[in-house]
Amino acid sequence: MKKDSTLPTVVIAMNAFREGGSQTYAFTLARMLKDYGIRPVLIAKPGPWFSEARESADAIRVIWREGTSLDSSGPLKRVLLRAMETLSAIRLSRLIMGSALVISSQPGPTAFFSSKSQKYWPGIPRVALVHGTTPVEWPFYDHQNTVEGLTRLLAATPETSAFLRQSVSGLTVDEIGNLFRANLYWGSDLDTVIQKYDSSGPVIFLGTLTPNKVGPISALFDAISTLDRKLVVVGGGPNESALRSIVTDNGWGNDITFAGAVSDPRPWIQKSSLVVTAGRGAIESMAGGRPTLVATSDGVHGIARLDNLTELANFNFTGRTPSSQYPASESMVQHLQEGLSMQRHERLDIARLMNSVGSLDAIVSAVHGA
Repeated sequence: MKKDSTLPTVVIAMNAFREGGSQTYAFTLARMLKDYGIRPVLIAKPGPWFSEARESADAIRVIWREGTSLDSSGPLKRVLLRAMETLSAIRLSRLIMGSALVISSQPGPTAFFSSKSQKYWPGIPRVALVHGTTPVEWPFYDHQNTVEGLTRLLAATPETSAFLRQSVSGLTVDEIGNLFRANLYWGSDLDTVIQKYDSSGPVIFLGTLTPNKVGPISALFDAISTLDRKLVVVGGGPNESALRSIVTDNGWGNDITFAGAVSDPRPWIQKSSLVVTAGRGAIESMAGGRPTLVATSDGVHGIARLDNLTELANFNFTGRTPSSQYPASESMVQHLQEGLSMQRHERLDIARLMNSVGSLDAIVSAVHGA
């Protein structure tokens, strides 16, 4: 979309331009807004995904705090950060004052826009997009004042929506869903990806190797070692070194390999026979026609099937579903065997159901003042 001053502008702010589900979500939101004649602008701290951001929308790098609502930095660092945030606010003021709406996610950016609002962009509607209920997402910095400055909250999942409605009074909560469009993610290759499924391909673990994701991996390693299968761990993170050591110490190097952090997981999903993942990765994999085993450190839900998609969607395709269980090697073997034997018609039916997830109606209405 060419720059057009007549189009309403929506600012989408996130922690940083780096690998992550929140960033992928923001990029998808930006691309979808263009279909409604809305100009999106992405704003975040510098990071390796800045180029990817610019493929989706205009993008601006700024400096602000991020992380959880807790601030453990020293006094000198806090003073320096406040100065950098003020410079960022001055730089953004003209853009924000010409915008129809600001959508921010995560504690730092959301508090930034609230704290600078009265001086730099008074009267501009601001909403907060909340992806989940962990400290990374909620509460915000200076929580009470930040919430009071918002016009509404956007929830990315039913689970988050229910939590917000219980936690906040006097503020509208709109559930927009885990926004996804298969045609935007897979492009013109979508039909080919779905049809060219190789059941002999490797099993893929897809996700950042952080504590909330790696809980099931030990059980997965054990399960793979008993099956005639290859496993590729796709993703990087603080737990990667320890996981590599486990594989080496057990002599599993021939069957289990690591791809490291990747900016585009689609080639790995495409060559997989089954994907072990959660959240957005699960939606992307199912939309590509791949059997998907949903597992997080909260628990292992098992294979996504037609009869449990609603339950999975209600808990953002994680291991927090009521039917999830503690990860164990024996049950992991059963889950893998179940997924690898899934019938073609069910894979295709699930892919069709994942073709379009979420709705922008609440955002579009807010942009046009409805």
